[in-house]
Amino acid sequence: MWLAIGSSSLTPPTPQLARVAGLRVLAQSPAVLVVDKPSGLRSTPAFVGGTAGSTRKKRWCAAASTLLELPPRLRSHAAILPRTRDKFVRFAVSRAGLGESEAVVAWQALVRANEEQDARDGVTEVDSVLRRVRAASGGFAQARLVHRLDASTSGVLALALDAPSAAALSQQWRDRSVSKRYEAVVAGALPDGSGEVCLALSRCAVADRLGLTRMVPARDGLPCRTTYTVTRRHANGAGAWAGGSGSGRDDDDRGSAGFTTTVELTPHTGRLHQLRAHMAAIGYPILGDDIYSGPAATRLCLHAKSLAFVEPASGQTWRVDSHCDWGAAIT
Repeated sequence: MWLAIGSSSLTPPTPQLARVAGLRVLAQSPAVLVVDKPSGLRSTPAFVGGTAGSTRKKRWCAAASTLLELPPRLRSHAAILPRTRDKFVRFAVSRAGLGESEAVVAWQALVRANEEQDARDGVTEVDSVLRRVRAASGGFAQARLVHRLDASTSGVLALALDAPSAAALSQQWRDRSVSKRYEAVVAGALPDGSGEVCLALSRCAVADRLGLTRMVPARDGLPCRTTYTVTRRHANGAGAWAGGSGSGRDDDDRGSAGFTTTVELTPHTGRLHQLRAHMAAIGYPILGDDIYSGPAATRLCLHAKSLAFVEPASGQTWRVDSHCDWGAAIT
């Protein structure tokens, strides 16, 4: 579903733009592309094989210091050359005195050299939303993410289509003026109504040593706040979903064993794994979340259902919604 609040001039995507690079388009303007990310697809690129990962910065610097196609005054700054196009061009113009067109040519040469080295070393780029969109026809080469979803989380994901739009949207995220709502299916019969989880989170040191990412409650962690509202329940193997608040059923009579609960989650802070860690911490882990001991499911049952922000080109507030059918994931 697409909605531009307070506007009749902006329209949903035309059928020709209903999909970009295999992704369903939820909304589009000259400044923003909003897609429906499927579960299992990364938001941002990653690299595997060869010497991928933590050594990529070293590889970038090494190529910059030896690539003869780069002007000497740029090679002398190899150790601090930015790895994103816009920052690289600005750096080359302001610090190395290159013209903008010369800086763009230098950027392209350095990217090409790194890609050739990756090919020789067997490094490959993992599929991602950003990679797909940038490679698609239609003028998306400069697309960039302004926020992320975990690979296993599905739902609304916004990309800026140029640098000014990216800056404007990123500022909204920093100001926390963006409204985000998620839907999750959790284990157990969460009591009817609404609630709040305020638990500071920190990375788990043990998980870090094992190369895993896991957030745990910690007194000295980053402040985190999540609010939730129960929307419906399901008695496993007992038929249809039961209503949430006002369903007329007594939690004390049924207990939580054998039940799952659908909740709407609102993160008021944007920490890594915040919703997953918070629901697990209060005893209702999300289904399919093997990192936080959630019961087995065919996927992580967490979906970004709504995103509201000010669209930079028009100054109007957009709210973009996406629906997820959990039936196949939990049966």
